[in-house]
Amino acid sequence: MLRDAPARESHYTAEVVENIPDGSAVHLVLRAETSPPPEPGQFLHVTPRRRIGSDPLLRRPFSVSDWDADRGYLRLLIAPVGRVSRLLSGMEPGDELDILGPLGTPFPSEAAEGKNAVLIAGGIGVAPLLFLTRTLLQREIDTTVFVGGAGSEDLLARPVFEQLGASIHLCTEDGSVGHEGLVTDMVDRFLQQTQRVDNTVIFCCGPDGMLYAVTRLSRRYDIPAYGSFEAHMACGVGACMGCSIARAHPQGKEDCYLRVCREGPVFALKEVIQHG
Repeated sequence: MLRDAPARESHYTAEVVENIPDGSAVHLVLRAETSPPPEPGQFLHVTPRRRIGSDPLLRRPFSVSDWDADRGYLRLLIAPVGRVSRLLSGMEPGDELDILGPLGTPFPSEAAEGKNAVLIAGGIGVAPLLFLTRTLLQREIDTTVFVGGAGSEDLLARPVFEQLGASIHLCTEDGSVGHEGLVTDMVDRFLQQTQRVDNTVIFCCGPDGMLYAVTRLSRRYDIPAYGSFEAHMACGVGACMGCSIARAHPQGKEDCYLRVCREGPVFALKEVIQHG
């Protein structure tokens, strides 16, 4: 069942505290006074506070990869794949970001209560799953993490997962680290060996191909699966409709499309992927 996004968000300035390299990406640690606090799966709409005229014109969405309420620290995992993300990944301590958030619908972490949680990340998709991993482990929920990438540089946040005490399995398509092949193939073998597969829930984030493969696994084993989707966003608050995706089982014309920024970015995969 789809859930509505939390109704409140705030607009504030955050200061860069630390820029930590991590393979092909960086962790930006930010000091911010945000209210309400973010939940795993939500994102921030970000732009540098100092801009040249109106450049960059549009904000960029980034998943919250962690939140330290005691110190007021936010963490973002940023891969420098475009002009603005390269600009953000080069920010230094003392630089400031203009932020709108938290935005979007979070992971339904309550769905994992009393179950085994399987988390699947592809590349930069580890970002929201870091925050979710911490949350689940704090609730003493049995959590197993699978991280996949094309090569070793794409296996992000390994030290962070290890610091959290997560059970983590690595996979690369070129075989340079961990299992060779696709991360979903490794998850398939894990589920085959799980005695209580019917007591399992999947949370995932990654490229569309991976999300489709996870959907097939969830249907094969008849277990619930929730995925965080990526999309180009202009407004981030559901007004422009630019990030809409098709609903798998529409009830009527008004239900045919869903906004990744508002009804998502987290969806039950069966709601948005028709064919598995």
